[in-house]
Amino acid sequence: MKKNVLIISVIMSIVTLSCATAPSLPSVDTGVDRLTDIPEMNPAYFKVKGDPEMVDILNNAFSAMLSQEWDTAVEWLDKGIEYSGPEGDKVLLSLLAPMKFSSVSGLDALDILIREFPDNREFVVLNELHQTSPMSFSWRDDPVSLSWLEPSTAKQATENWPLVEVAVNGKVLRMVPDTGAMITVVFSDSARKAGIEISRDHSVVFGSSNRKNTNGAYGVIPRMSLGGLDIDNALTGFVDRPFLFPKHVDGLIGWPVLSRLVMELDKREGTITFRSSCDEGPGVRNFFWVSDPAVFLIGGIPRKRLLFFLDTGAASSHFNDAGLEAVKGTTVKYRKSWTMGIGGFERQTSAVVNVDFVFLDGFPLSYREYLNRPIKIPVLPGAYGVLGSDVARAGTLRFNFPAGRISFEPYETFE
Repeated sequence: MKKNVLIISVIMSIVTLSCATAPSLPSVDTGVDRLTDIPEMNPAYFKVKGDPEMVDILNNAFSAMLSQEWDTAVEWLDKGIEYSGPEGDKVLLSLLAPMKFSSVSGLDALDILIREFPDNREFVVLNELHQTSPMSFSWRDDPVSLSWLEPSTAKQATENWPLVEVAVNGKVLRMVPDTGAMITVVFSDSARKAGIEISRDHSVVFGSSNRKNTNGAYGVIPRMSLGGLDIDNALTGFVDRPFLFPKHVDGLIGWPVLSRLVMELDKREGTITFRSSCDEGPGVRNFFWVSDPAVFLIGGIPRKRLLFFLDTGAASSHFNDAGLEAVKGTTVKYRKSWTMGIGGFERQTSAVVNVDFVFLDGFPLSYREYLNRPIKIPVLPGAYGVLGSDVARAGTLRFNFPAGRISFEPYETFE
């Protein structure tokens, strides 16, 4: 019984769409040289007090994830679940549970979860949907370039969200490509307008970044189209729209879809482009999927790699306490702010911080008078914060997820 309670708490933190009211924006510091020397990666991320064998299991699993060796990673996690006590289970399952939605080792992870939690209704439903309706992609045009839709509200909090039109049953839905959403999400009112049937047989509980839960259901959209890209049998979560949630957003395009694509955000041109592949040329891998989408930034003195959770559905980036310490950030003041998730709104106290610079793809980003909203859910183990979509206001971002590269081209002239 203890394990069932634990896994539900993991599930309820997988779908995120968050923003802070009127945040300042990151900028490129053209007075700092572009970084070309990449420091070595720190291989150790986990510490389990008094249990060196569990430390070894966790770090072997994490190392395999960083190498994108999924069969090996799942084997280590499976070994850890068989070996560990309750405290070990919590970390192991936080790594394993999101894999049930991923394009890599998804079914393997789901098999283990069903074995460990045979009475968990959610896993049974997911397994049925996985087996009967596998997702597939077909390109009529490659690349597909869509307009970055402007929000229908003047609130600055929604301006950073990437937003595109998606066709479902001849209807147009406006959806956010959200790497932080472990499943595609459509609000129930929008689903009904698009003629999507929602089965009560697949009901579950979803959670969001502000820990407010909402009832919903899993289902499959037979076809959703992003311009010339058709996605068949898209596994989707359907939830009621929170009170006051912006009406111009119908849902989220989640990680199981985005993980197969190359996505380029160009705020200045007002376009969001999707490709099936892209040749990156020489360069160091800086993107990994390690149960959550993760990007390595570089910061601190001496320079070191800093692992950040990549969440394009977050309208603002975030440094946690370890991240602020690593980059020598300073807190200027505190102020009240709002966060928004699929569970609704929450008011909280946020720090306003100054961060001289961190490096993305070698380019220095500065955060001045930056509203650093707190993240209340556990995200990527060992992460120093969240990289949100506000970075796209400073330059063009290309996410080559299959190749493990995130490229950044600043809008400002860089000598």
